[in-house]
Amino acid sequence: MMRKGLVLSAILAACAGLITINGSFVYDDHVAIVQNPCVTSNMPVLNIFSRDMWCTPINQGVKVYRPGAVLIWRTLWSAFPGQPLPFRLVTLIFHVFATVLVGLMVWIFTQNHWTATAAAILFAVHAIHAEALGGITWQADVISAATGMAALLISLRQPNVRTGILVTVLVVVASLVKESGFIFGVAILTVPVVNRDKKRLLNTGLPVTVATVAFVAFQLTLGRVNSHGFTNNLALATHGWQHFLLSMYTVGKAAALCFVPAGLAPNHGYGAIDLAPATLLPAAIPGMLLIVTGIVLTMIALKTRNGLMAILLVLFFGPILLVSNLFINVLTDLTEHLLYIPSIAASIILAMAITRITRSGLLRYTVTGLIAIALMAQQINAQSAWASDTSLWQRAVKVEPKAYRSQVNYSEILLGEGSIDEGAWHRMLAEYILFSFPARVDWSPVEHLARMNPQMRVLLGPAVLEPRHSCTFLKRFLMVMHHRLPTFVRITLPYFKKRYGHCNLNGF
Repeated sequence: MMRKGLVLSAILAACAGLITINGSFVYDDHVAIVQNPCVTSNMPVLNIFSRDMWCTPINQGVKVYRPGAVLIWRTLWSAFPGQPLPFRLVTLIFHVFATVLVGLMVWIFTQNHWTATAAAILFAVHAIHAEALGGITWQADVISAATGMAALLISLRQPNVRTGILVTVLVVVASLVKESGFIFGVAILTVPVVNRDKKRLLNTGLPVTVATVAFVAFQLTLGRVNSHGFTNNLALATHGWQHFLLSMYTVGKAAALCFVPAGLAPNHGYGAIDLAPATLLPAAIPGMLLIVTGIVLTMIALKTRNGLMAILLVLFFGPILLVSNLFINVLTDLTEHLLYIPSIAASIILAMAITRITRSGLLRYTVTGLIAIALMAQQINAQSAWASDTSLWQRAVKVEPKAYRSQVNYSEILLGEGSIDEGAWHRMLAEYILFSFPARVDWSPVEHLARMNPQMRVLLGPAVLEPRHSCTFLKRFLMVMHHRLPTFVRITLPYFKKRYGHCNLNGF
C-alpha cells in the first residue's frame, strides 16, 4: 500500500513539473543563466566559488552566494546551450525525488501509510510551488530541499561515523545550492537533541552542527548589496516597531500561503505591501501568534521527545523567519519560492489533521482528493504564467497591480514588443507607485483612467494621478521614458506641452 501511495504521489509531482516543461527562460533566468558568464563562458570552474550567483566577484559585494546552483547550470548549459527544456527536466526530477522523500519521512515517524501517502500527495501538487517549478533560477530551492531531505532521512538511520560524514556532505551541498539549505542541518540536529540520543548527537549531530555553523558564519561575513533598495525589499525603509510589524506581517502572510496559497504572484513588494497599520495588522497579528505558538510547541516537542514535531517546526519556521527580515535583511520581500521548504511541513500537518479528523477510509480519500484537486488547480493557474515573460508579467500586474517591480517589468515587456502606449502606461503606473512612497497607494485614480484607451491614459495621467504635483510627476515620467525610449518622448512631447503648458518641459 505504501509503495502504491509513493508511486501515485511521484506521478502527481511529475504532472506538476510538466505544466511549464516547454516554457522559455523567464524573469531572473536571463541574468542568472543566459547572460551569466559563470554559466556560459569557459572560465575556470573554481572561479565560481569566488563569485556570487550573478558572477560578481564576492569582494565587490554579494547579492546571493550559491555556487552549487551555478555549477549545475554550467553543466547543463555546456551540454544543452540555450535550451531551457533540460533545466526544467532537472527541476521536475528533483521535485519528484523530494515528494517521495516527504512520504518516506512521515512513514518512518508514524508508520501510518495513509498519512504518509496523503502528505506526499499534498506536497506533490502544492500551489505554492508554482514559482519554484516555473522559474528555472528557483530550481535551486527544489534541488536544495531534495538534497536536504535526503540528508535528513539518512540521519535517521543507525548512527555511525560513515553516516555522519555522508549526512554532513549532503547538508553542505544543499546549502551551496541554496543558502536556506542549512535549515536541514538544524532539523537534523533536533532529532538527537529532542530524543537525548548521545550516540546520534556525537556521530551525526556534531559534524552537521560544525558544518552548518561554519556555513552560516561564512555567509554572514560576505558583504551584501541590494541594487533595488526598498522597491525590492520594503524592510530596508523601516526601523523600530514598524520594522517589527512588517516582519510579523511577512510571517503571517507566508504561513497563510503555505496552507491557503491564494493570490500567487512573482512580486509582493511596495506598493502591494505598504507600511500602513491597516495593511500590516491583519497578517501581523496572526504572525505574532504563530511565533508564540511555535515557541510553545518547541517546548512540548522537547518535553515529549517528539522528533517529528521538532523537525516540522524547524522546516516551517526556519525559511519563514529568514524571509521575514526579522534578524537579517534579505534581497527581496516575501518570495514564494522560499516557501518550498515550509510547504513540506504544511503538507504533513494537513495530512496528519485529515487522518485525525476523519475516521472512514472513504472520507479520507474524499477530503484529501478535494484538497489536492484545489491545490493542483491553483498550481496550473499560477505556474502556467511562468512559461514566458509576457504571460508572467501579465498575470503579475493582474494579481498584484500595486507591485512596483511588476509594473516596471511588464512595461519593459510591452515596450520590447512594440506596444508603446500600453508599455508607457504601465511605466507611468510604476512611477505613480514610486511617487507615493512611503504612503499607501490610492488606486481610485487608476481605476478612473482604466476606462480610457492607453494613449489617453498616458496623456491625462499626470493630472489625474497627481493633480497637486502634476508637473513634477510628468517630468519624472518623461525622464524615465527618455532613458528607455527617447523616440516616445520626442513624439509625445508636443502633446504634453500643449496639455501641460504651465510646466517647464523645455529640458526634454
